[in-house]
Formats: sequence, C-alpha cells, structure tokens
Amino acid sequence: MSRVRSISHYLERCYDTASLLAALSSARTDHPSALSIFSERQDQQITALLHEFAFNGRKLFELVEREGWASAKHVRRPSTAAHKELANGNLVDTKLSVWDVFGRLIHSDRVTIDRSATPAPDGNETIGESAWAFNVASDKDMKDDSSTFVFLELLLSEFLDFDRDVRRDLRQSMAE
Repeated sequence: MSRVRSISHYLERCYDTASLLAALSSARTDHPSALSIFSERQDQQITALLHEFAFNGRKLFELVEREGWASAKHVRRPSTAAHKELANGNLVDTKLSVWDVFGRLIHSDRVTIDRSATPAPDGNETIGESAWAFNVASDKDMKDDSSTFVFLELLLSEFLDFDRDVRRDLRQSMAE
C-alpha cells in the first residue's frame, strides 16, 4: 500500500474513533435515571477508544511526517488540551503535544475518565454528568507522581484542525 493510501486509511480510522469519542463523551447520565447504569460501561468504552485513537493517530502522524506534508506542523505543536496534574491535584500548563498525549495513552499504566455536570446553554450546569476529560498516567509521569489531564473536547478539536489540513494535503497529493 502506498504511503498516501496508508495516510488516508489511518485518517479515516482516527475520524471514526473521534466521532465515537465525541458521541460517548457528550452522552449525559441524568440522575436519577435508569440509564445512569451505563456510565461505567461508557467509561470503559471511552478508555478503549482513546487507546485506539492513540495507536492510529501516532501511525498517522508518523506517515504524515515522513511524507513531509504541511499538516505535519500539528504533530508536535503544544496542545491546549493537555495539562500536568500534580500529586496535590493542581493543574499546571505543560508543553505536551498531541503526539505526547498519544504516547502517554499507548504506554499508560492508568486511565480514568472524569465525569461531572457541564455548562448548559442557559449558563447553568447540567443536571446529569458527562465525560468531559480524562487523566492518564504512564511511565513518563511516575517520576514525580504526576499525571496528564486532558480536556477531551479540546483534544478532538485539535484533531479536527489536523484532519482539515491532512485532507487538504491529500487532495494536493492526488492532483499531482
């Protein structure tokens, strides 16, 4: 398979996984509700999808970099989605890229999904909880007992920016 076809393949796999992550993370479990029993299963599914997203995303990043496309600028750019969570629970800014986040997921020792009420369009909080973030700890975090806290919507938004640019590069490549 040519590298361009591989890029297209992995891009579609990432896009499919990202769309499922968006659906599951925005599903709200209102309390009290019989449907709230699905929260734990949804968290397990989100965790599995995050790993799939990371594996396919890293492969896609590698291929785009090897092709030398302009969209490769996204690969190692600092992410606004990722923050370092210290042992005391405080969040601090970090220079991690989506590449780094994917690496932590791939090598993770622990992944937890954070659920809480989220802002509603009227300015109040929702009654139910949704999965709005995740926390991942890998061998790179264990030195200082920290972890990486990631806002899921921001991560998916950054992927969509990358996706737009890769699709532009794909079109240009096919036109040549």
